[in-house]
Order: sequence, then C-alpha cells, then structure tokens
Amino acid sequence: MLTSEHDVYLLLKTDGKIQLGGYSLISYNVDSKAGILKYPLEDKKKNPLQVMSFDNDPATGKPCLSGYILNGKASNNYVSVKGMTKRIYKGIFTINLNGHEKSDVKQLFTYWDDNSTTNVSRKGYIPATQGYMWPGSTFRDYNGNTYFAGSNLTRKVRWGCIASSVITAPLIIPPLYILGTVGSLKFRITDGVLIKQDANGKLSEVNAIEASRGRSLIGRAPIYMVSPHSFYTVSASDTKSTFLIMNDDKKSTIYNVDQHKIVRTIPYKEGNVRTSIYPAKEGHVIVSEYNSKEKYTKFSIEAI
Repeated sequence: MLTSEHDVYLLLKTDGKIQLGGYSLISYNVDSKAGILKYPLEDKKKNPLQVMSFDNDPATGKPCLSGYILNGKASNNYVSVKGMTKRIYKGIFTINLNGHEKSDVKQLFTYWDDNSTTNVSRKGYIPATQGYMWPGSTFRDYNGNTYFAGSNLTRKVRWGCIASSVITAPLIIPPLYILGTVGSLKFRITDGVLIKQDANGKLSEVNAIEASRGRSLIGRAPIYMVSPHSFYTVSASDTKSTFLIMNDDKKSTIYNVDQHKIVRTIPYKEGNVRTSIYPAKEGHVIVSEYNSKEKYTKFSIEAI
C-alpha cells in the first residue's frame, strides 16, 4: 500500500495462475471517493507484468511501479535456472501514477525485440556482460530514470558431459543418465548488472558491478539456489544522489548510480571483525561490527 496526497494505492495479486505476475492496482481518493478499481497490470498485448518495485518517485513523490514484462505462458518456466534463457521476459516497464483516474496512469514499455535497443537480445541475452540478467531490484533516480539491478547469469557448455555421453553412447543408459541429470549446460552467477531506462523508454547503458561468483549449477536447479547477491538503495535528497548497495557472500559494494562507479567496498570479515551494513536515514548506512575475539558489537551511522 502507498499513499500520495489524498490518494491511497493498493497492489493486489488477483491471478494465482501466473507465477510471477497476475497483479492489479486499486486506487482510492479519500475526498472524492473515486478511484481506479482493479486496474490490471499488463501491457497492451495482455502480457502480465512482474512488479519488482512499488514505491514513491523520489523526485515527484507520486507512486511508481517498475519491473519486467512477462512472456505469457513461458513465464512459468522460471522455476528452473535454465528457464531464464527461454525468453521469460519480453522487456521492462515503468508505470507512473499521477492521480486516481485511469488517464493519470502513464505506462512506459521497452521491449527486447522492437529494434529500439541493441543492449539486450530478443531472448534477454546481454552482449556486454555475456549473460542474462537475474532480476534483483528496480528503483528510480531524481532525474526520471528507472534502473534495473540484478545478477549476471552465464551459460556454458559442459564439454566433459558431452564427451562422456559420446564415449558411452553404445551402452544407451549411461549417456541418457548423464544428460538427464547433469545436462549439457552449466550456469553460474558472476557480476552484478545495472540497466538504465530513461524517461523515453530508451536503454542508454548497461553497467557491470564486480561481485563474488556463485557456484556452478545445472539447468534444473530451482531458482532459490541461484543468486548470492541482494540489493537495496540509499538516496540523498540534498545532493539528488542515488546509491545501490549490493551484498554478496564476501562483501558489500556501494555503487554511485549517478557517477557510474563503486565508491566503497566493505568486506564482511577482516581478522576477528565481521561487518554488515543496513539502510539508514537519507544518504547514510548503519554499519554493524562484531568482534568475535572481544565479544562486542559496535553500531555506527555513516554517510556514504
């Protein structure tokens, strides 16, 4: 639920058959008692939308939704790692809610296959990172841009498995077992990925953020085993700056979205001290330091 001036907005899951989508939006004005009732979150071709963020725009204060355009029935293949490479997504979207009438809903869709971008292929492959984006989070900056943060999922051939299958081909059962359990492909999460969608829907940049690699996975692996990365943002209204915080299993990385660079890296463990960071007030983070030898925990609020 979000509020903006005299409007209340509710995001509801209305179709349980769509694993990642099936949402509707209800808007209610407390003064006029008018609103948008069960506004379906889908594009003009009835493709459902996967909502990754439902928050107030930092520049306007108006509610804003962003996420991914699902490829209809194919979106339910997402339950496995291999499914990510099967064109689960058709593109990305941003929806600005400027009021409580349908005419106040401004939709912005960017499709992988509409020839408007060369940053991402029709199936969601990103040439710059040589992989597919595993969705993490989405957020807005102070300049009307929407960012899509996630992990880079790479796919490589298991030549050893293919060779073993060829060698044992006369035995029939062994090659079927090898390809049926392990498969001919291996998948791995590498760096972080950040895609920018500007106010006109154009993908203007794709940036990679160095991070620790995940373990190698087979295509049938479930989605909860995949990414070791997590994301959240910290904003500073006085400087109109936005920072992306990316955590992996070794460190926290603070990335300045406006300057396109890493401004700080905080390892989780140095000697006897284990450090964690959390969001705090605008432009700040909470730093937690646990000293396992001295048996104490120190907290501090630090500016980014």
